[in-house]
Amino acid sequence: MRNLTIALIGLGRMGAEPSTRFGGSLPLGWLPVTHVEAIQSVPGYELLALCDSDIEKTEKFCKVYNVPFSYQSYETLLKEQKPEVISIATRTAIRYPIIQAAIKSDVLGIYAEKPLANNLQDVIDIILKLSAKNIKLAYGATRRAMPIYQKAKEICWSGELGAVKHIEVEFGYNMLM
Repeated sequence: MRNLTIALIGLGRMGAEPSTRFGGSLPLGWLPVTHVEAIQSVPGYELLALCDSDIEKTEKFCKVYNVPFSYQSYETLLKEQKPEVISIATRTAIRYPIIQAAIKSDVLGIYAEKPLANNLQDVIDIILKLSAKNIKLAYGATRRAMPIYQKAKEICWSGELGAVKHIEVEFGYNMLM
C-alpha cells in the first residue's frame, strides 16, 4: 500500500518550529507539538512539500525535516504537487482562501487549525463544499479539552483575577506547562 502525499502550509510556531525549543519534556500527550512533527510521526504519509510566505523559513525547514519541495505560494504548490492531503497551520485570515483552493484542487483531506475562517458564513461555505466533494476535514481543537486549559478558563471567568479584558495564551514554554 502506498503512502498518501501531504503538504504543510504555514511554518510558524504550530506548523514547523521544532519541539526541542521547549528545552526538555512536555506533559504526557503533548507531543508531537507541531504539524510537521505529527505528520512525520504517523505511518502512511509522505510529506511532500512545505509552504510559507517566508521562503527562507520554507527552505530552512525543508532541510531540517528532509522534505523535497518548498513553496512560497500555496496555489503553485497545489497545482504542481497535487497533494492528496493538506495540513494548514496559518493565521486565520488566509485559511479560508487556502481551503477554497484545496477544494478546487480535489484534495482528499484537510487538517486545519481553528478557527476555519473569520466569519460563520465562510465556515458554512467550507463545510458545504467539503461535503459536496466528500473531502474529509480534521479540525485542530484538541488542546481546548485538556484539563489545564479548562482550569485556566475557569480561573479567568471566575472573576478571581478581575475583569477579563484580553486573553492571549502562548502554547510554548510557559506557566501552563
